[in-house]
Amino acid sequence: MAFKNDPGHGALFRNQYKEKENQPDHTGGACCPLCDGDLDLSAWVKDGRNGKFFSIALKEKYVKPGSEPVPQPSPEEFDDDIPF
Repeated sequence: MAFKNDPGHGALFRNQYKEKENQPDHTGGACCPLCDGDLDLSAWVKDGRNGKFFSIALKEKYVKPGSEPVPQPSPEEFDDDIPF
């Protein structure tokens, strides 16, 4: 996602890829300082007794398998003894 949220904030965007009625009308993300990470947001527009409202679902951010960053060694792990 090109949009980066500040801690405690998020954003929803219209779901341009919605093909079925059960898919969310809006999707986006939020930065959760309490759970120390990013969340995926989904929202559906519903009709209620008092008018329209958003029904919202939160879940841990989806990470495509194999796309996790490779951990880099810390500077303390490098050997300073150069053999030449």
